[in-house]
Amino acid sequence: QTDVRPSDLVARLGGDEFAVLLRRINSVDGTKRLERVDESFHGRALNWQGHRLPLRASFGAAVFGKGDQPEELLEEADQLLYLQKACRRSDR
Repeated sequence: QTDVRPSDLVARLGGDEFAVLLRRINSVDGTKRLERVDESFHGRALNWQGHRLPLRASFGAAVFGKGDQPEELLEEADQLLYLQKACRRSDR
């Protein structure tokens, strides 16, 4: 099962930052999907040249409403992403 549907849009913003536009979904279902992706991502690892490299990711989200501008949504999601990164660092 994948959490990205054919109607969704995945784009690389630059470097190691990506955006996923979940179309035709309410905020509750979108949040649930984001939580599933987060849970399935953590705990995975790559094996490379005899080393186990854990995969890590942080996620931010924003809900698009009437009159919202794309730049504002990306900024909101980016702020939440960095907040999540900071929380994960303090948990270590």
